[in-house]
Amino acid sequence: EQVAAAYERHLVVRCSTLFGNVGERSRGGIVATVLQAARRTRKFHAIDDVICSPTYTNHLATAIHNLLSNRDTGIKKIANEGQATPAGLLNQLSKQTGLPLEIKPIPSSELKQTANRSPNTSITKSDITLPHWNDALREFLDSRIQQR
Repeated sequence: EQVAAAYERHLVVRCSTLFGNVGERSRGGIVATVLQAARRTRKFHAIDDVICSPTYTNHLATAIHNLLSNRDTGIKKIANEGQATPAGLLNQLSKQTGLPLEIKPIPSSELKQTANRSPNTSITKSDITLPHWNDALREFLDSRIQQR
């Protein structure tokens, strides 16, 4: 952000915990990873002491496209409405898909992480209004069905 601020015209987009389709250089985030792994197991450990703003990559991409089209500058925060823990996100995934996932909530301290993580990465006030993450999750799941 400091480097970008040195330039008259800059755009920095801050977001949190992405989910979406798997791309050439992306694994698709926690939702796609669990859906893939659910073919082998129904038991998952998920962090329950970190708050995030689950954000659908299609919504984020559209928002960024609009910012660029409007030639907006500055630092923008973009996320789907609402907050959750990763465990809460996976519980909602289980409800929406009907998959009987067994989510064991764990503290983040149980994970071997290479970098310290903030206990709250949520975006409480997005600069662009996006649907609630529950609705975004349903949209993502519906898009996966349509792709088959």
